[in-house]
Amino acid sequence: MNFFGTGIRYWICEIPNAVFEEMNDKRIKHKVEWEQLLFDFDFLKHFGYNHWCELSKQPEKIGFQLSTQNRIEIKSGAKFISRFKSIELQDEETLFPLFNTLKNEIKTVKKENSQTILLLEYQKGLIAKFKFETDDFSINQLEFQLSTIANETWLTEIVFNSKLLHLFQDDTVSIGTRVILKD
Repeated sequence: MNFFGTGIRYWICEIPNAVFEEMNDKRIKHKVEWEQLLFDFDFLKHFGYNHWCELSKQPEKIGFQLSTQNRIEIKSGAKFISRFKSIELQDEETLFPLFNTLKNEIKTVKKENSQTILLLEYQKGLIAKFKFETDDFSINQLEFQLSTIANETWLTEIVFNSKLLHLFQDDTVSIGTRVILKD
């Protein structure tokens, strides 16, 4: 299964308040946006981090945008089994659902004495490739899990026969970043 189009990698980060306040002072002093700082390796090294993913206690996650431009392909070898646009997962224009979907909420729990930040890196290309084996495939064996991130719905996980599929490969180009401070 391949996802082609626009997607995100995201990290849910917890920064200790003292570190966050020092970062914010530098941001204000230099009159720059959070994106310019938190995705800058030199800035992060000053605070003891080598990469922005080290700000997160959880591994990075991906999201695939639901749009008319993005497509999902399911293949067996070189043979196409199904091909559809990711927007079809919302089932807004059908009488009966075409796909099994589950809406999840991305949970960010505010920890005491820390600032929760959502880091987003927008990407384009082969967002994800998943592999699974079965002798008798049915689209109903798949459950597409949708989540709201940054006020937009994204495909964030896929379950096949009650087992979470793991990203096998990707091939993307970064097209932008965004930082969201959570209250």
